[in-house]
Amino acid sequence: MKYFIPEWDDRVDPKYDFINDSHSSEHEKDPIKNDVYTWDVFGIDNVPLDGVLVSRIIIMQNKKKYEWALKEGIHKVLRLPQNFEIMGDCGAFGYVEEKVPPYDPIETLKYYRDLGFNYGVTVDHL
Repeated sequence: MKYFIPEWDDRVDPKYDFINDSHSSEHEKDPIKNDVYTWDVFGIDNVPLDGVLVSRIIIMQNKKKYEWALKEGIHKVLRLPQNFEIMGDCGAFGYVEEKVPPYDPIETLKYYRDLGFNYGVTVDHL
């Protein structure tokens, strides 16, 4: 079995000021590029996971992050090596109230390919 951790913008500001309870200027300027993930803190070989799951509904909510992933690839955005597995899904939890999913299968395959995912999960619906 492999364990994939969901990526929900679980980053931390490495220069957070705990005394004054405030973010650093780097975080305020660009948290996507300046904050760090658990693998940045502990090292990729020291985290107890086999991959990362990225939900489309989440990444699409942040236009800047999505465009960066489209241009540079999802591995670069997450600062992970190409051989580290990243799986994509659509994030049905985000459109559970809709009658039909907002994505179609062909468009979803293109999305997975264009962003460079290692694996992609079919369009799902709750």
